[in-house]
This record gives sequence, C-alpha cells and structure tokens, in this order.
Amino acid sequence: MIFKNIGLSRVFFIACLFLLNVLFFLSLYFYMLPQQKESEQALRVVKESVQSKYAEVLQLRDDFSLLEGRLKEFSALELSGFFEVQNRLRAKEKIGEFSKKAEILKVHIEPKSGEIIESLPVAEAGHVLIKSPYFLKIEAQDDLDVFYFLKMMQTRFLGLVQFEKINIRRSKNLNAPLLRQIGNGQPEVLVKAEVEMNWITMPSKKDIE
Repeated sequence: MIFKNIGLSRVFFIACLFLLNVLFFLSLYFYMLPQQKESEQALRVVKESVQSKYAEVLQLRDDFSLLEGRLKEFSALELSGFFEVQNRLRAKEKIGEFSKKAEILKVHIEPKSGEIIESLPVAEAGHVLIKSPYFLKIEAQDDLDVFYFLKMMQTRFLGLVQFEKINIRRSKNLNAPLLRQIGNGQPEVLVKAEVEMNWITMPSKKDIE
C-alpha cells in the first residue's frame, strides 16, 4: 500500500541512492582511508627527514662555530708568544710597559728557574711545556692600579700567566697632608702587593735544542 502511494519509480530511486551511499562508504573505508593513512605516513616520513636534516645543519653550524672559536684562540695564543722560547729580557720589558700604563709606582721582579712540565700530548706534537715561577713586589697609589696591572698581565703577557697567590694591602692611610701632596702631583705609595705567578709557554723542541 505504501509503495503504491509513493510509486515504484520513487522507491527504486531511493533504493539506488541508498545503494550509492553504501558503495561510497565502502569505497571510503576500503580505498580512501588507507590512501589517507599512507599519505599521512609519507608526510610524517618527510617531516622526520626534514627535521633530521635541520638538526644536521644546526650541528654543522655549531661545529663550525666551535672550530672558528678554536682557531681564533690558537691565533691569539700564537700572537701572544705562547709558542715562543721564554725570554726574560722581553718579559721584563713587558712588565715595565704594563706597570707604566697602570701607573704603578714600582715593580720588583724576582724570576726563578723554569722547569719543563712532562706532557705526552705536548711531546707528541713536537713541543715542550715550560713553567717559570715569578715573584713580583708592587707599590702603587691605588689598589685599582694594581688590579689593572694584573689584568694586563693575565690577558696581554707573553704566553700564559697563572696566578698562584696575590696579596694586596694598604700601607698608609690617607690624611690631609697626603691628600695635599697627591693633589700637587707628588704620588705616594699607599698600596703594596705581592704576587706569585707562573709564566707558561709551549715552544717547539727544535727552538730549545
């Protein structure tokens, strides 16, 4: 009765639509969804590959920056005289130059005999490691002058400087007469310092033979 009211053609049309929906669902489930999963998997592989390449590029950049920094450090050591034979006359001249720039009033230098430090990597590279102890007695008007002098010794001396002990003390207290004297351009020793340090260089074996 219902089919007669609707009409057989309409029933057939609805049945065809239903069948098409079923076929579309089946194709979506059995064909399109696997294709989508494969596409997602391929996209994930591509993303992982891109991320891996990006990580490699970052690592190469970091390695290059590290190498560049080490080359700069090597060049700085080479320019400082780290790979040269120790020369006490040049060392004395450098200390005098730094003390003048720092306005140190007096520096007494007591060098001691150097010694060769045994090091297998250094020996394999054809060099020797030399350490020479130095004792400095410093007289200055201001402790800032002493610190400036020590900073130059640490950063601009021949080779490397390793401070073992630094003792700074005030030798006099400021008073009115001293202030007038300093104001008139007559410096006065107000600070004394004692410094124990090691002068370290790494010359070639050929240069010391």
